Amino acid sequence: MLWQSYFALFALILPVVSAVQSIKVQGSDYVNNVTSDRFQIIGVAYQPGGSAGFKTGTGIDPLSNGTLCLRDAALMQRLGINTIRVYNLDPSLNHGSI
Repeated sequence: MLWQSYFALFALILPVVSAVQSIKVQGSDYVNNVTSDRFQIIGVAYQPGGSAGFKTGTGIDPLSNGTLCLRDAALMQRLGINTIRVYNLDPSLNHGSI
């Protein structure tokens, strides 16, 4: 019975894991390991709320609100963004809901 649960979990996770292809450095380019296509970084600096988006000791940082992060991630995906830079994170917070 337990193995069936593990199998079901594995079956759910496998498409997600296989959807992410690794990137390697080849000369001065980033290259997709699977397709050998050049990988272009299209990124943004992500700091919802600007400099006020991070407040030390309050439990608030740019990635602490999973709902907002998922909303913004969907928008970034539609724009073709594949990389984000986050300025300040509180390492003591749980960012697992993202």
